[in-house]
Amino acid sequence: MKRLDPRAWLLASLAFLAIWVGASVATALSEPSLGWRFVSDPQGQGVLAYETDRAVKISQREQAVAHLVAIRTGGATPGETLALDSLIAVEAPSMLAQQADLDRFFVLQSRLWALLEQARAQGVPVELQTAEGQWLTRTVRDRDGSELGWLYWVPLLCGALPFVIGVGVGSYRWANMGARFLALASVMLLLSLAEVAVVTGRLWLLPPWFAQAGQVFVRCTSLVGLWAFAAMVLYYPSAPRRAALWTRISLAVLLVLVVFNALEWPASQTLRYKLWLVVLGLGVLALAARQALVNRQDPVHRAAARWLAASAVVSLSIVIYAFLVSLVFGAQGVSNSYRWISVPLLYVGLVLSVGRANMFELERWWVPLVLWYLGGTLVVAVDLSLVALLQVDAGAAITVALLVIGWLYFPARQWLLDRLRGRMQPDVVTYVPDLIGAINAGLSGQRAAAAAWREVLQRVFGPQSLERVEGAWSEGEGEARQAQVRDQGRQLWVADVHDPDRADAGRAHLRLTLAHGGRVLFTHAHADMAGRMWELLHHGLQQQRQVQQAVEQERQRIAADLHDDLGARLLGLVQAGRADGTASMARQALEDMRQSVRGMAGRAVLVQDALADWRSELMARLDGAGLGAQWDADEPSVEAMLSPRVQLELARVLREAVSNCIRHSGGTRCRIELRLRDGRMHIVVEDDGRGLPPEGSNGKGLGLQNFERRARKLGGSHRLLRSPLGGLRLEFEAPLSSADAVQVG
Repeated sequence: MKRLDPRAWLLASLAFLAIWVGASVATALSEPSLGWRFVSDPQGQGVLAYETDRAVKISQREQAVAHLVAIRTGGATPGETLALDSLIAVEAPSMLAQQADLDRFFVLQSRLWALLEQARAQGVPVELQTAEGQWLTRTVRDRDGSELGWLYWVPLLCGALPFVIGVGVGSYRWANMGARFLALASVMLLLSLAEVAVVTGRLWLLPPWFAQAGQVFVRCTSLVGLWAFAAMVLYYPSAPRRAALWTRISLAVLLVLVVFNALEWPASQTLRYKLWLVVLGLGVLALAARQALVNRQDPVHRAAARWLAASAVVSLSIVIYAFLVSLVFGAQGVSNSYRWISVPLLYVGLVLSVGRANMFELERWWVPLVLWYLGGTLVVAVDLSLVALLQVDAGAAITVALLVIGWLYFPARQWLLDRLRGRMQPDVVTYVPDLIGAINAGLSGQRAAAAAWREVLQRVFGPQSLERVEGAWSEGEGEARQAQVRDQGRQLWVADVHDPDRADAGRAHLRLTLAHGGRVLFTHAHADMAGRMWELLHHGLQQQRQVQQAVEQERQRIAADLHDDLGARLLGLVQAGRADGTASMARQALEDMRQSVRGMAGRAVLVQDALADWRSELMARLDGAGLGAQWDADEPSVEAMLSPRVQLELARVLREAVSNCIRHSGGTRCRIELRLRDGRMHIVVEDDGRGLPPEGSNGKGLGLQNFERRARKLGGSHRLLRSPLGGLRLEFEAPLSSADAVQVG
């Protein structure tokens, strides 16, 4: 069968709502009016009359217009006098624990209704006797809409609003079992609260046809509605494996309870109705707590379940409290009209939970909400206990309750909230040393700074995953570009470290998923902290770049001076030395000076380019000298780079070693090996010549002191050994991660 369009379901539901509300209003207006509203006398002697425009029912004789004990039809011949039992004006029949009291209530209601209808039909007034014996005359008339008041409209609206929400969710998410049960609960809620509005909003009478049938109806619909809501919490946000079995078992128990209430058995309303409402309410709270527990690994589901549980605690406990007070003390703890305000509160929490509205904020606020509510509940509980159990005066009881809770509970609550805030909102100052380390890493280049920035984010937030994503953020996000909360708190987007000279600078960002190993959603506080940390890092790196630019400019100036002044003088010595044989020495000095200038003024080069240049130069020199040459080098990563100074020092080591082989080894072969391991370069140059210099020789001709000085300068080491080829073997190694090594991604 084709499913009806959700909009058609919604329109049909709204039409039903209008019809049911109209029927409820018509039933309420059918009550005959004397221009007063009535309540039971607190001492059980008749009823108290007060104005119909009061929003709250009176509770003391001093607030009443009149204290009435009897009624009769008026006119020339007064009719039979009917004593006004205080039971007739009880606020809600559900307050009556025994079926016998409920039956007497219905009889009294029926007799008084008949008396007023008789007077209205005969066109005569009625006379009401006060406790002082005076007779007051009142005209019987039709009830008008102004006499409905808040006592009627509040429970009716408390049923209509959840009905619209529930059927709306059910219409558009019918495939979800939780949505179906929510829709059923909302329908039952409307049906029952429309009856409650008539009962609690009446002046004092119920239509005879409605009184008893309405009570059976409201008990059955309330049980079904609360059961359906419990079933919804069973399925939302995630259903257990045996959810269907539990649903069928609880449905069977529900049907038994509905039959018992329809048959009005047993005689105690507590056993067949009130007790089960409390059980179902506690079941909703238990199921909501279970959802929060089983979904603790999914932060979004966990936040939804926790907020739903908090909403259920705040809203359902008001109703449960009212029933418990009437059950234990036989008194109405909260007005039957206004206690139902808790129901829309529950639905508002449900809408926030299901709609995932600011879920990262909901998880943050559910604990303060529950703690705040717990404080109020403890005050009420202590106050009631002192009054009911120890017979303490009401004024003294509330004072003691406030003092006890103020001294014990509120300090403990504040301590707990401070601990939670400290854990969820770490201070930027705590991680300043880590940021300084990331800034210092920028001396080794943008790639090192970016890696250090990721390590800082890992340490601060402990995300489940962290990845770099190319592409610019969309504009108009409503938050700073440095950090944004996304996907209902599942992700935190943070700006990455970028190279300001690149055309696509700032187009990449980091995506952190689920804080603290997946246990916590990201909040705006996390985004604010990440944004401030990035601004500090960005400012530090900018200052560092400015200093490096100033240093680079000074190097350029010194290099230019050396090239123009010292270079010109050395060139003159080369030309003048042709006559006395010093030209070769001057030419070598000029070449060394040019290499030094190039190292000072040059830019970072790729390692693979440096290896290619060295191979071309050294192989050409060995080939020109008539030596057999062998080159063996590792393949570097495509992004690995060397600063000019490191490149210069390593080039000088290789040139010096090859020069020794050509000039001093007397061999026929030379082998060059370069390895890149763990951020260090290992150089081996060996030949098949004479080998190590004789003992006692200082090795000046081999430039051994130069090797030692350059190794010390780079933070490396060197060794001279006998080569397996038979000659000399030079081993030189130095780190590429020294202050002069650069890696730029």
